Amino acid sequence: MGQTCRVVYKYMNSLKPNDKIQTLSRKEQVTIFGLRTQHAPLNYNLNRINPQHPPMCPLCNDQFETTDHLLLHCPNLDDLRQDLLPPTPDITNILYSTTDQLKNTSKFYHMAMAEEQTLTGCWIKEEEDDHHRLFSKMLYELVSLAWFASLKEKFQQTFGAEPEFFARAPGRVNLIGEHIDYCGYSVLPMAIEQDIVMAVSPDETGKLTFVNMDSHYKEFQGDVMQISITKDAPAWYKYMLCGVLGVKENFCSLVINGFKAVVSGTIPPSAGLSSSSALVCCAAMAMLRSNSWPMSKEKLCEVCARCEHYIGTEGGGMDQAISLTANAGQAKHIEFNPLRTTDVQLPQDIEFIVSNSLAEMNKAATPYYNIRVVECRIATQVATPH
Repeated sequence: MGQTCRVVYKYMNSLKPNDKIQTLSRKEQVTIFGLRTQHAPLNYNLNRINPQHPPMCPLCNDQFETTDHLLLHCPNLDDLRQDLLPPTPDITNILYSTTDQLKNTSKFYHMAMAEEQTLTGCWIKEEEDDHHRLFSKMLYELVSLAWFASLKEKFQQTFGAEPEFFARAPGRVNLIGEHIDYCGYSVLPMAIEQDIVMAVSPDETGKLTFVNMDSHYKEFQGDVMQISITKDAPAWYKYMLCGVLGVKENFCSLVINGFKAVVSGTIPPSAGLSSSSALVCCAAMAMLRSNSWPMSKEKLCEVCARCEHYIGTEGGGMDQAISLTANAGQAKHIEFNPLRTTDVQLPQDIEFIVSNSLAEMNKAATPYYNIRVVECRIATQVATPH
């Protein structure tokens, strides 16, 4: 089998052979090369290879030789590439010899590895590691394309037109510096792949309409000129209203557009990964774009940190700053007063394991987070010499 055919993935979940993945509920997940996502590719077929009738490789016409490999069929991948994301020639040049060859065969991705190990996910063998890393990146793109496509489809079904743009904000973990950002001390977080993504179109009538892909979360409709954020009962859309209001307060305009958004995310809620701040940042970016208002990233970080207080939590600015300024492969040293962010290169041979304990803590629903803020402020007063 040709080297260009040696791509991509192992079936890791409990689906039976020839099962067709449509959508997964909020509690179900699919794993592809360690990428856990609550949004499986829509209308993709994952088929376990039948050793009696192994399929042919679409690139070199060789047959698969083992039973551990799977074939993924994405009938609309070319369309998705063209409609949603720019091409990635740096990857395709390695996977395929020419762009034309990719065009003709990109509906199929498969892997053929003679040896492999399985470790709470898919452990890629070390041989030709750089190639496999790129293949994994291609698969991540594939899943992302499907996710964006599902958002686009839901938007069309809901509003009768395609979205004009997408907004995205990642979650985060903090490597060092817990509960000190709101005291003004520096922290060292990094962004994670899990994120909030919105399909968005401006609404020139000034209306705000937020629809969540997860039916557990109710739809919101309102007016951009009459935003009211109550602190009695936390709701997902109130974080979006924080972002909208925070941006709106920075611009004086007689005519302000609202926007329509279909929202989805892979950040576990109330898990300490800043899903709430990602919602705030995403909505703030959508508001800026819908009104063609300019704002620097640094200013937007400060706006989002301040306006999230409207929900009732007295947090610092770490979550918003890392979500808006993160770079791939880098942590961020974030300093405050004034805000300053500096990339910190992470060692390439280091892997971070982020485990979800499934114990949820909604900061806006209990007083515990704000109590810790007060405790820290009292401690600084006690420790400060008079």
